[in-house]
Amino acid sequence: MSAIYPIIMASVLTFMSVTVHAQCQQIVIVRHAEKADDGTTDPPLSLTGRARAERLVDIVKGATIVALYATQYRRTQQTLAPLAKAHKLNVQIRPIGEGGPSVQAANIAHEVQQQTSTCSGYCRAQQHR
Repeated sequence: MSAIYPIIMASVLTFMSVTVHAQCQQIVIVRHAEKADDGTTDPPLSLTGRARAERLVDIVKGATIVALYATQYRRTQQTLAPLAKAHKLNVQIRPIGEGGPSVQAANIAHEVQQQTSTCSGYCRAQQHR
């Protein structure tokens, strides 16, 4: 029986989980939690956002988390902070560059694929809110 290892990345994308079956890893992309309206370009999470970030720990309870990625924005890093603490991991910062978050997600997925063996199977994507 193969293990599924999620890699979590906070981004500006909507929550989407992509599962590749066989002996592959699972990559879960999470939209950052609610940000505060502080008038800056890099606001922290609001109280509601911090509570949602804490709930993320329960959502992935029982999963083996092997890596966490966030953008350069505080809200993405703060979304993953409770999960990082719970799994004793550091959040790896990957600034959004040219091409935006979808290119960033593809680059991380490609990197993960290079680190794991190639697998066959199928991919199922589901979008959640």
